[in-house]
Amino acid sequence: MIPVSEQKNIIDLNPIFKGDAKNIDFSFEFSPECMDEDVNFKKPVSVTGKAYEKAAASRNSENLVMAEFILRGEYTALCSRCLEEVPVNFEYTAEYAVAPELQNEEESSVMLAPAGILDIGEAADALFFMNLPSKHLCKEDCKGICQGCGKSLNTEKCTCSGKNINPRLAVLKKLLDKQEN
Repeated sequence: MIPVSEQKNIIDLNPIFKGDAKNIDFSFEFSPECMDEDVNFKKPVSVTGKAYEKAAASRNSENLVMAEFILRGEYTALCSRCLEEVPVNFEYTAEYAVAPELQNEEESSVMLAPAGILDIGEAADALFFMNLPSKHLCKEDCKGICQGCGKSLNTEKCTCSGKNINPRLAVLKKLLDKQEN
């Protein structure tokens, strides 16, 4: 296993591009730069993977290197409805084609490794955020919190009278009351 640079999770792919090696295994931990204040990591995310030669170079083409890796970790987030803390375990996998430069502009799915150097930490960070759910729920049928008294409707019964009705909806309340009578 070739060590990954401690500072930036950098992998030198030149041994594969030059034909000196067939694959490079890597493993490191990192903490995603989370912009969501509700997501908290108790420990760094584990990244393991390998880069390997997919196809040998011919006279007219570069070597095709593939990088595959797995992110594993755990974080806590707040439930979007009741604000309870929710533990989340995750495992995301990815595989990317890597090249030192683009041969043509249509290769948008290729990850660039300028001068044969790949920032796998940046790719891991992007993979995490692409898979981060837009909202977290403590359970599928979470009832949330009462807008009137603020109690969690999952654990307590609402004690407010329900009279705090938005004035714009008061007319609808009157219609519902008429229907019930």
